[in-house]
Amino acid sequence: MATDNSADALATPRPGDSYVQSFARGLEVIRSFSAQAPQQTLSEVAARTGLTRAGARRILLTLQALGYVETDGRLFRPTVST
Repeated sequence: MATDNSADALATPRPGDSYVQSFARGLEVIRSFSAQAPQQTLSEVAARTGLTRAGARRILLTLQALGYVETDGRLFRPTVST
C-alpha cells in the first residue's frame, strides 16, 4: 500500500475517517480572533475564515453555547485567551 507523504497532501487535508472538516472550520473561527481582531462581527468572521455568513453563524452560536465566545448581539469575542 503506497502512502503519499508529499507536502501537498499534508497541506490540503481531505474530509474522511481521519479528518473532521466541521471541527477544522470551528478551529478556524477561533483562530480568527487575535490581538488585532479581539472582537468581530459575524460578517468579519465569515470574511476572515472564508466561510459563508450562515456557516460562520452556526459555528459562532455553537461556540457561544459551549462558552467559548460571547456576544453583545453584534460583536463576538472569545471568553478564553487566544
